[in-house]
Formats: sequence, structure tokens, C-alpha cells
Amino acid sequence: MAAHTNDSDAAAIKYAPLTFSQQSLWMLELVGEGKCTYNVGWVLHFKGKLDLSFLNSSFQYLINRHCSLRTVFSAEGDGPRQVILPEIDFQIPSRSLLDLPRKEQRIEIETAFNNEVNTPFDLTNGPLLRCTLLHTAPDEHYLVMGIHHIITDGWSMVVLLKELAHIYQHLSQGKEPELPELPLTYDEYSIQQASSDPESVSPDGFSYWQKQLAPPLAKVELPTDFPRSTPLVERGGRCFFRISKETDQKIKEACKKEKVTPYMYLLTVFKVLLHRYTAQNDLMVGTPVANRSQRELFNMFGFFVNVLVLRSDYGGDITFSEALSREKETVISGMRYMDVPLGSLVKKIQPARSSGFSQIFQVMFVMQNVPIPEYSFGDVVMTPTNVNYLDIPEYGWIHADTGWSEFDLTLELSTHDSGIVGAFEYNSTLFKRSTIETLQKRFSLLLDSVLNDSSKNLSALEFLFPEEKDLLKEWNNTTAEFDTEKTIIDLFIDQAERTPDAVALVFDGEETSYQKLDQQSNRLARYLQANGVNTDSLVAICLERSQEMVVSLLAVLKSGGAYVPLDASYPEDRLAYMLQDSNAPVIISSSRLLKRLPAHSAFVVDVDSRQN
Repeated sequence: MAAHTNDSDAAAIKYAPLTFSQQSLWMLELVGEGKCTYNVGWVLHFKGKLDLSFLNSSFQYLINRHCSLRTVFSAEGDGPRQVILPEIDFQIPSRSLLDLPRKEQRIEIETAFNNEVNTPFDLTNGPLLRCTLLHTAPDEHYLVMGIHHIITDGWSMVVLLKELAHIYQHLSQGKEPELPELPLTYDEYSIQQASSDPESVSPDGFSYWQKQLAPPLAKVELPTDFPRSTPLVERGGRCFFRISKETDQKIKEACKKEKVTPYMYLLTVFKVLLHRYTAQNDLMVGTPVANRSQRELFNMFGFFVNVLVLRSDYGGDITFSEALSREKETVISGMRYMDVPLGSLVKKIQPARSSGFSQIFQVMFVMQNVPIPEYSFGDVVMTPTNVNYLDIPEYGWIHADTGWSEFDLTLELSTHDSGIVGAFEYNSTLFKRSTIETLQKRFSLLLDSVLNDSSKNLSALEFLFPEEKDLLKEWNNTTAEFDTEKTIIDLFIDQAERTPDAVALVFDGEETSYQKLDQQSNRLARYLQANGVNTDSLVAICLERSQEMVVSLLAVLKSGGAYVPLDASYPEDRLAYMLQDSNAPVIISSSRLLKRLPAHSAFVVDVDSRQN
């Protein structure tokens, strides 16, 4: 098929440098050779009489129009570069599932979907787009798509779907598609970008991010089930959940009240969850952004995504509303400078590497908050689904799992007409699945709590399940009946009578029984009483930790008095004030410590002299 736009007029292969976004992904892909971390899976559900020949022609038109769909990569020469092929002959294989019952059809769709997201792409030879069409009824079809992230992003997929519907509509009617000519192609964009220095293009942006990422960089250290390996193995799993339409509506109402977006609101809930789990105040979370501030990029297919590191302070036991306000400012400031490439920042600030941890952040937050619409052309309705899971009427949930996780934890949220669908992607070498399922339930619990009352302090938000609260009450129910008429001395004497030979005190390896301790304290108590100590007396005790100190404490109580503890290390003025203020008529001390006491008129009991 002949080329339709200015993007593929040249008959020869073209070369272009990698964009900043592609450079980061290229390096990660090399490190993780054989993984499928960056495979993007989509399923297009077609209802109506779909013509495969027109579908093939529509995809061929898109491939000719957008050079990214004809791109492979080469590492020869001075470094990696894009190789833009003049043409690719694209044909979609198809299979009929008409003879299978619905249950087996579901299994076939799930298998095809999992194959796409779990089959590695060859970036050098391509193709980087794969499709399979499954026929489940004469008027129902599923197109299972796999595409590598290095040539696409979420925005680009919306461009592809919108243009696919337009092209199919026109070709099926014998018309030429009427798409606007692209003002810029992806290879031209990459050449422009390569000729500029990010720091000189956005000096304010570089300055902002250098301050935001000033060391020390705070690692989000969630409690793990398994020890962290060095280097960390990026094996992963996914835990899926839903936020109901009713709760989604409450979120929208809360956002109006707080003057924030659902993205800001749910990001804050997620960070509060991390704060409660880790007790950390300095929280850094990565988040992808479209990074298409130039109008000429709006209709271009390619990979433009940049990653922002949103760093916030959740200290001071602030309220959720205050946390939301802080996060709003962080997001707005970050979006203002979203065009500063993260890779260039890393080179500039050169953060210290920590074995077993991602270099900048360990936790990611992703939210697609614009529902992808249905597209109609003729009598065919096309419904797209992505985010590595499917929710298909009649079939129910179909999950895809690449088995890898780039970060410790990633929360993905996607807005749908039926509410919000989410997934916690986690590193399975760190966490058990049951741990992440519990974390997901706590996220939902926190969300309900802040929707009910956003004025609560973060520490007061619901975090424990009812059964956990009951367990805490049970553990803390230490109530025990005791005789309120008895003093501590009465209790000590009772114990000495019950177990006279039992060890009551150990000091410096020497053991003292209850009987001996009782006898020694009795002798000293009688001596104190003989020297005027009674129920109205205060007795100062200035002794180091020792057996004599315990005997003295018991003796003062037995004599009816109360003791005033003196620390000989206190300044002399402080000790003089305590003696004067208490007006203690008796002091119990040792020969050595008596020398440190200020002048006084109290009667002195020298424990050393009494021992001698």
C-alpha cells in the first residue's frame, strides 16, 4: 500500500537518535533482557460485522502514517539509535472460536492476552506491534494487541484508536481518510531534542528539581516479608481491586470541596497509606506524565512519557486536608516543570546508589483518569480495554501478569463508567501476596475514612480492621482485682512471709532473699523511727544503684515516712534547693556521696557506718 502522508515518503531507511524518554527505557530494557516489564497489552472488543481486510488496511495506513510503528533499534556505532523502516507489510492473523462454549472462549482470550504481554519483543528486528483477531460470534470479535512501551504511551494509544476508527470508517465506505497532516514526525522530534541541552532549555525547571531531589533522598522502606536481595530481583505480581461507582462519586464531590483533582486526592490517600505503614514523613513517589506541552505533539504516535518524583513532607501529624493541600502544591509545581527529563536530572545530581533499592524512588503511582471512549464506525462498535487486565461482560475478569515489577510497589488506577479499577503491582521477592491484599484493604479503609471526615489527623484515620481492634482490646485487657486496702509495704511483707527464701534482689552477683531484705529494712526502719521519722517526715536518699538503696527505700516506707531522691551528680545549687525546699530532717547516704552534698542541718544516716 502506498504511503498516505509525509511521514514515509522516503524509500530508504532513516536513522534518528533516541529521545530522552527512550534512552531511559532502552537502558532498563538492556538490564532486564528477556523480561516483559515494558510490554503493553490492549484488547479491542468489536461488536458488529467486522471486515478483516479493512481492519488490515486501516492498520497498514496507521503504520505508514506514524514512523514509530515502523521503528526498530540498533546499538551499533556510537550508541543506540532509532531505525525507521520505509515500510512494513502488516497482516493480522485470526482464529475462530465460534465452535467453543463461552467458558472455553474466555480461556482462549485470556491465553492470547497473557501470551502478548509475556512474550519478549526483539527491539533490533521487530516488529514492535503484534495483533491477533479472535472471532467469538459472527458479530463479535476481540483484537488482542501487544506493543512495546519504547514506541508508545497511553496518549499515543488513544491517538491510534481514534485514527483507527476514522480510517476504517472511510476505507469501508470507499473514501480516503481525512486526517490532518502531521506537523512533525517522531524522528524529527528526536533530532530536535538531541540538539538541545535540557538544562539550558529549562534552567528554572532544573533548579526546582535539584532542590526537590536534594540529598539525602528518602527511601520508602515498607516492612517486607522477605529480606531484600542485592541486587534486587524484579520478580512481581499484581493484586486487583475495584472502587465502586458510589465511592467514585464521593471522591469527585470531595475534590470539588477541596479544589483538587481526583489524581491529587487519590495520590494523597496513597501517600498517607505509606506514611502509616512506614512512620516516615519524607515521602518520594514516582509518577508518569504525558509530557506533551507542544501542540504539534498532540496527534503524534510515540513514546513521550517522563517520570516526576513527587516529594512531600507528612510530618507533624497534620490533618488529611492539610496533607492534601501540601500534595496539591507539590503536584502543581512538578507539572510546571514536567519537561525536565528524569534521566538528565539523575546524571546532574548523581544520587548515591544503595544496593537493593531503585536509585531515586521505590514506589510508583499511576492514574489514568480520562475514560477511553467507545468508537463507532458503520454498524461496528469498538470498545478498548487496557491496564493489563480485562473486565468483559459475560467473561468477567481476565488478568494478565508479566511476572515482573520494576519497583517495590506500584499503584495503578483507571477511571471507568462503573467506577475505578485498580491494581497493586508488587515485588514478589519482598512481599507475600497476602501482605499486598491486606495493604489494598487498608487503602480502601483509609479512603472511606477520609471521605467521611477529612479534618481528622493522619494518626486518627481508620487503619485497623474491626477484628484487629477487638484483638488489641483483648491484649490490653490487663484488668486484675487486688486489695485496695493494702499498701506496697503490706504486699512486700505478705510476699516475704509466703516465700522467705526466694530471691528478691540481685546486685553485683550477690543474691538477697525476701526474708533477709525484710529483716534489713526492718532494722533500718526502727533506727529511723528512733531518730524522729514518722508519718509526716520526708527522708532524703542520696545513694547509687545498690542493695543499700533498695533497703533504704523500703525502710523509709516502713517507718511511715516518704523519700526524696537526690542525685549526687546534680549541681550543688540544685541539691541545696531540693534539701531546702523539702526540709528533710534526715538524709540517708554513703560516706563518699556525703562529701558532694551542700551544707545542711539534717540528721545523717551513713549506710557505710551502719554496715561496719
